[in-house]
Amino acid sequence: QHAQVEGCPQLDEEKQQQQNALSDYLKKVDILITTAAVPGRPAPRLITEEMTKNLRPGTVVVDLGAEGGGNVALTEKGKTVVKNGVTYVGPVNLAGTLSIHASEMYSRNVWNLLSLMNKDGGFEINWEDDILAGSNVTKDGQTVHPMVVGK
Repeated sequence: QHAQVEGCPQLDEEKQQQQNALSDYLKKVDILITTAAVPGRPAPRLITEEMTKNLRPGTVVVDLGAEGGGNVALTEKGKTVVKNGVTYVGPVNLAGTLSIHASEMYSRNVWNLLSLMNKDGGFEINWEDDILAGSNVTKDGQTVHPMVVGK
């Protein structure tokens, strides 16, 4: 309950100390990822516009609280923008994009595995290839994978 009291001198002083420490830290970073978010409520503002002046040009800020208004003052919801040489990324609906990326990655992995078995347009397994040998469970009717065999 103490943390919910607005204008509490102790909290204001503590918040200022935290912002001062964070401002000094911002001078050293190349990438900053913020993740503070409470579903259904505005994201807490952790980095003020004044504090962003400490970020060096070339720094990348990924604000995962962008959907709720952002943890960083210069974040724009759903956009990637460059301000004062700093790139601010404000992704939204990140969870909704995971299945697309997972499917793309899985299909790329399957394609690459099958490509290892392609020789001159035909199907041939090189048993000397570590990837193919390591992903094989059976060969010629026998269980050969060490983890399955128990070796």
